[in-house]
Amino acid sequence: MKLTDMKVNEFMNVLGSDEPAPGGGSASALAGSMGISLTKMVTELTIGKKKYADYEDLVQETQQKAQALQQELLEDIDKDTEAFNVVSAVFSMPKDTPEEKAKRSEALQKALQGAAVSPYEMMETCVEALRVTE
Repeated sequence: MKLTDMKVNEFMNVLGSDEPAPGGGSASALAGSMGISLTKMVTELTIGKKKYADYEDLVQETQQKAQALQQELLEDIDKDTEAFNVVSAVFSMPKDTPEEKAKRSEALQKALQGAAVSPYEMMETCVEALRVTE
């Protein structure tokens, strides 16, 4: 089951359990998505109001960007856990022979590099969300 398909209380229960995933990355993506959702809420409350007519184009552009960033961060919730699961699977690889150790080491390096991509991209998305919110 995808984390984004869970009910909020289900996600929180799994997050607070002894399960290895989801973890901090998925929780951060959720928090970022909630943050940009609040920006989107402000745009919804602003669009079409006479008082803010001079800003209509800017607010609509902000709304579109916020929607896209919200979606990216929602996708990051599952991406981070998927990347962690790859790393976790590598730890289950055999390491009895020198060949197995070498294969495991190579797989681990690749998995760790892959696992670093998700938080980095999430950070970039959150920085962009801050810029959009300004």
